[in-house]
Amino acid sequence: MAGDSEKIIRGEDPMRLCPECRMPISILANRCRYCGSNVGKPRKEVETLTVQDLGGEAHSSYTVSGNVKEALQSFMTEEKATSDAKAREKERRRGWFGRKKKSDDPMDVAKGASLPPLDTARHDLASSLGLDDISTSRRSKRPTAAQEWTRRAMIGGAAIVGLAVLWFGGSLAYRKYQDYQESSRPKTSVYPNRAMQMLDSGKPAVEALEEALTAVKQNDTPEYRSIAETVRVKFIEDVEKRLNAIPYDRGALDSASTDISKIGMKDTDERIIKLMNQVNQELNCYKFVLASLDPEKKTATFRLNNPNIPEREQTVSEGDYLQNRFIVKRIGPNFVRVDDPKVVSSVGTPRSLIARLMMPVSAN
Repeated sequence: MAGDSEKIIRGEDPMRLCPECRMPISILANRCRYCGSNVGKPRKEVETLTVQDLGGEAHSSYTVSGNVKEALQSFMTEEKATSDAKAREKERRRGWFGRKKKSDDPMDVAKGASLPPLDTARHDLASSLGLDDISTSRRSKRPTAAQEWTRRAMIGGAAIVGLAVLWFGGSLAYRKYQDYQESSRPKTSVYPNRAMQMLDSGKPAVEALEEALTAVKQNDTPEYRSIAETVRVKFIEDVEKRLNAIPYDRGALDSASTDISKIGMKDTDERIIKLMNQVNQELNCYKFVLASLDPEKKTATFRLNNPNIPEREQTVSEGDYLQNRFIVKRIGPNFVRVDDPKVVSSVGTPRSLIARLMMPVSAN
């Protein structure tokens, strides 16, 4: 600026560079004398009166132009915004006891430190631009050692209290949960199994087995299973005894069928299922009726009601097999005697049956 003042004193215009051809032209020129480009008038500089103009000693002075002020203010504003953003990010990453994560960013390391000190001329310049508050805003207030210790002690105490509350609260909640589980759990009662007492007192085996099966359903224990097995064997023996009774007893066969059907709906033991099928087959085989006789020819015609064979009638003579099972032993004037070789007595004698006209078969 001192050189421009001297040129003004000598009557010479200050010079500037043409924005197009970069040649020196007068600061007051509107058109470049080299390239002819319109350069426009420059911004008006702040008029400065020198000491020489006032009659004093000549010395250099520096006045900041408007462009420089705007650039400096924009730069300082951007710096302040960046610093505030980093401060917020560090506050978010603060640990439990106020520790901050280490960062390699020089701005992070230097946080809390002020801007470099200004000399007298630059300090006056910052003051004239109103930038003192921006430069000092970079300073962070560091807490004293006592304040930092107090803050950490308060945080630690709060953490201990929180852990204690969680401990006692969790223990209480767990005990409450256990009490609830205990109260909601169904009470197991021991079912009094009376199956063996029923057998010993002479009760039917079918009733004793029903009692044993009910006891196992209520309390499925090895003891109750053993009792059920014992009673089951007794029941099977009872049904087989009635099924193979000699002499033939139609009532015993019917009662055996009723009892095995009742137990078959409750007991899935394969021996029970097999015995139930056997009883049903016996009933079907004994459903035959003497329909007619021919004494002269010694023949007899039977009506069959066995669903297991396709024939509905069969005419036989003495010595023939009826339904491939019963042997025709004698054909009388009004009866037919047959033997069942499948069912024999203890001495080997087969069961003997009598069939009369239009009557159910009976024992001989």
